[in-house]
Amino acid sequence: MVIAECDKRNFKAKSLLEYENSFSVLVKTIVDTVLGKIDEQKDITLGDVERHYQLALLLSYLDIENLKQSLIKQIIPQFVKGEKVTQWYYALMYTNSIKIPLTEDIRPALLSLSIDVNDTFELAVNDCIVRHLMVALKEIIRKKLITTRDAFDICDYIIRILSPKVDAKAMSSLCKMVDELYANETKALIYFSIGCGDGQADSRYIKCLKARYPHLDLRVAGLEKYISSERHPFEYLFDGKLIYISGNAKNESYPTLAQQAFDEIEANVLLVERFTLHHLGISFECFKQRVDGCPLLSIEEPVNVYERTHLWMRVARIAYDLLVNWCFDQYINQDWISSALAYTNPKSEQFNVLYRWVEKIPVENTQVKGIYPRTDVIPYRQFVH
Repeated sequence: MVIAECDKRNFKAKSLLEYENSFSVLVKTIVDTVLGKIDEQKDITLGDVERHYQLALLLSYLDIENLKQSLIKQIIPQFVKGEKVTQWYYALMYTNSIKIPLTEDIRPALLSLSIDVNDTFELAVNDCIVRHLMVALKEIIRKKLITTRDAFDICDYIIRILSPKVDAKAMSSLCKMVDELYANETKALIYFSIGCGDGQADSRYIKCLKARYPHLDLRVAGLEKYISSERHPFEYLFDGKLIYISGNAKNESYPTLAQQAFDEIEANVLLVERFTLHHLGISFECFKQRVDGCPLLSIEEPVNVYERTHLWMRVARIAYDLLVNWCFDQYINQDWISSALAYTNPKSEQFNVLYRWVEKIPVENTQVKGIYPRTDVIPYRQFVH
């Protein structure tokens, strides 16, 4: 079966069988669960097959037994005492069985153990997983099993196929939030993006708001971690401002930073984040303090109980996140994952992972249909969860 090309570039066609026949039943099943099984009845793009293939490749190069030993020896003892460490070992072994257990089988195996599952624990476990995945990713890059062309194919698929669906839901939610803010208001509105990306997606949202509300006094600001010599789209498209994370900026709330940047202390602030929360490396309690009750539009990839408690599922979600961000390093010439891989022992602290839980999302019908991994557009009128 020949795969349709994602664009007009001259690609060598790839067969779906190449993905289906190259990996173990376990790895392929895990990848299909995370990314959705490829539907042969619909148009299949090279980018979709490529992201399935490369995620399976990354997982196949992971030393899962070494990872489990690291969790048992380095992470679990920090949170679990005595004989319960042994229980955790058997729980990890159980959730790594070749036959994927049902959620109702997993839940008692892990959740019955007395452990304070807090953000600190979640960050520590995820950091350990990231370290092992970076070793695997570095190896497949070294062997040229994944190339820049592969990265472009994957990014093209995400931008051309997935992003428009997310953008449509995000723009609809943004307009509703602005309508609510300005029912009886005439103040300036500061659109404050806290990440992530190069600002192109935010630019689409801002243009939509300007067209929908031509009389709105709309200001644009963005939180930026890295100082660059190149001008940002916020600056040259909207006469906006960049706020760098340094010094006093680390201690101020997000709305205060935005208001101070424009010397508009009375202005309303609407925060927007795209896939940023799970890379901040801070607890959600800390994030809530920074938000300070400000309305927030959040575009996230939340995880359910199955993805948190089944070791392979947890690893696969993080692996896809890491893989895609490495691909975008190549696509838009950023240097996030690539620089982390440059060390003999990759610097996992550059890639923090802490996902929201599906059960803690406060709004119904936030999921964007037909996108894997699950993606939600969540309007927090007041951030309380």
